[in-house]
Amino acid sequence: MSATPHFAPASAARRFRDDERGAVAMVFGLVLTLLVGAVGYGVDLTRQTDMRNRVQNAANVTCALVNQQMARGTQATLPQRVAAITSAANQNLTSNLTAQGLQSVAPSLTIASNGATTIAANTTLQTTLMAAVGISTMPVTVNVTCPPPSFVTQNPGDLILRETFETPIAGYSSGWVYVQNYNGWTTTNEGVEISSGYKGGAPQGSYVGELVSDYNVAMTRKVTLAAGTYELRYWYQSGPWSLVWQFETEVGRMPICSNSASQVAWTSSVEDGDWNRVGVYLSADSANWLATNVNATTKPTNQNWRPSDLVDVCIHADGWIERSVTINVSIAGDYWLTFAGQGTGASYEGAQVDDIRLCVQTCSGSRTLAPFETQGTSIFQDGFESPYQSGTNMFSVQLDDQWTVKPVNTVQIGTINSPAEGRQFVELDDNGASSNRSMGVKLLLAPGTYQVAYWYRSRVTFSSLASGVPRCGATDAAASSGYPTGTASGAYVTSSNGSATETLNLNTNQMGVYFDSDLTTTESARPVNPIEVCKYSSTWAQRFVTVSVSQPRFYWLSFRGEGAQDAYGPLLDRVRLCAVRCSDGSSQTPITIAP
Repeated sequence: MSATPHFAPASAARRFRDDERGAVAMVFGLVLTLLVGAVGYGVDLTRQTDMRNRVQNAANVTCALVNQQMARGTQATLPQRVAAITSAANQNLTSNLTAQGLQSVAPSLTIASNGATTIAANTTLQTTLMAAVGISTMPVTVNVTCPPPSFVTQNPGDLILRETFETPIAGYSSGWVYVQNYNGWTTTNEGVEISSGYKGGAPQGSYVGELVSDYNVAMTRKVTLAAGTYELRYWYQSGPWSLVWQFETEVGRMPICSNSASQVAWTSSVEDGDWNRVGVYLSADSANWLATNVNATTKPTNQNWRPSDLVDVCIHADGWIERSVTINVSIAGDYWLTFAGQGTGASYEGAQVDDIRLCVQTCSGSRTLAPFETQGTSIFQDGFESPYQSGTNMFSVQLDDQWTVKPVNTVQIGTINSPAEGRQFVELDDNGASSNRSMGVKLLLAPGTYQVAYWYRSRVTFSSLASGVPRCGATDAAASSGYPTGTASGAYVTSSNGSATETLNLNTNQMGVYFDSDLTTTESARPVNPIEVCKYSSTWAQRFVTVSVSQPRFYWLSFRGEGAQDAYGPLLDRVRLCAVRCSDGSSQTPITIAP
């Protein structure tokens, strides 16, 4: 029997084996692809998460910067500051991302009008292993809403800025030292001089700042202000060798200060008049403000620097005074507060300042009043007790140098007829001169209200006129209303116990009281501006007249005999000028004196 070959089973086995190997290869390839994809996804997912976290952290840091910038001012100032804050925030965000190698990230930052800030970043990550499965990029999306902005809440009395010059200086304990860019202030030239107040103490703490005139130092500092009203307070005094003013007035600490440079311009014509000048300014911020304004050719130490920004100027104060300046800000934003020494001469001497405060609406606590602001303070007084005459008669004498007498330098001093106060009085008659006498005293006055007090009496009494209420008025017409004209029989005192009778003009006792600015009147024409006229009083009458001056000036208080030139005239005793009103005076509507 012949054998039949068995080819089919062997071929099938081989085919099965070959088929199995192909399937395994396919499965393995598939598994390998899935494995690579899974591993790649995990790796690239980690990279995606890391990138998102880094962008998120950069955004968080920028949010903190934005909040910090907003905290520098009120919400009202934000519209003026939002562009600058946005620019700074974008620069910070971009720099942070670049430092982390994320230059490709292009974030957007938006600040709304109410301060709400959002940061968005939409970018892609180039994959590594995922590319093997056809995924070349992965999205990275970050959206951050910054925490609610913090703004300065300004309440009445809040301090925007305060400088007391108490910040310690390394190695300094007493005396004086120049410091540049002190405690946040940008200074010019040698810097502000910090001293222990050895020239006159310190009104607050132990140290003061001095803007010496030989270097003419300026100090300036930026503040952020909302629209509204602010009060600037600071202490000021002249250097101790500013003597030119000390002999012009009897009252100490009478300052020459104003909120207008034109009102103190006259001091430049006085020898050494502006040694201690300090100008105070508030200026709106602008691009490159320091370089353009503080370090430019015309510096704050120049008296012509930015005149429209001037809020206060002081020339002289014989002792510390506390200044108060009201400032109205119409547009919210950044401003520069500047104190500039602008004096001339006086080597190593100049204006001293202390306890600078800028407050919302008004500073807390009462401002310390200067003597000229304190009711009842005696600015000037003279009872005509010197030179003393021992006899009982009328004597022609020269008064103290404080009085200027015209047309001749003598007046009648009386010891008879019981003076109103003390032992003597003055009579303003012609005494043989070409006209009745006038006598005036020159007084340095700061803006404010003052009261003139004096005693008046007629030398000649007329029996036909009733005694009682003095015939006085604000004008000659007012004093003359109802007063008779012509002549009458009048008795005048000739000795301490007798009198004589003579027919005299009824206006022989007339006296005018005047208050004149030294700058608007001339010596030959003074007195010019009457504040009261008295026609008659048979007994001593105490008179009070309130005046108001608006500008720091020298003013003349004058009394003039204005009756008939008959050797008799009005009697005058104890003249006073008081701050606000005299302690024994009454409240009156002030007469405004032209500056």
